Amino acid sequence: YSSTLGCFSDSSVCLDTFFCYCCQVGRQCAALRGESDTHDCGNCMLTVFCAEFMPMCLRCKVSDKFELGESAVTSCICGVFCSACSVCMTARELNFRGSNPGGCCCKPADSTHQLS
Repeated sequence: YSSTLGCFSDSSVCLDTFFCYCCQVGRQCAALRGESDTHDCGNCMLTVFCAEFMPMCLRCKVSDKFELGESAVTSCICGVFCSACSVCMTARELNFRGSNPGGCCCKPADSTHQLS
């Protein structure tokens, strides 16, 4: 993963997460299933009611899928206490790995950039 406080390194993902938090989480869930730049309305609505739980689960799934070596405890702490930054980090990781979640409000940065 990129650094926890690196959520501002990609301004388009940062803005999209700020203005469309639930939709960005839904898009990331779709990207994990291999559906790039697709909106997942069900997970978006689930995030409305489980705002901290969904990023925590998403972060665990991304860590497992890409074998990032992050512990479940770290994923839980970041997902619950830094949920917006965690969503930005997960979007950047998905972009970097070629699983583009896309964006609702802003065009995501090119996925070829280095994680910071």
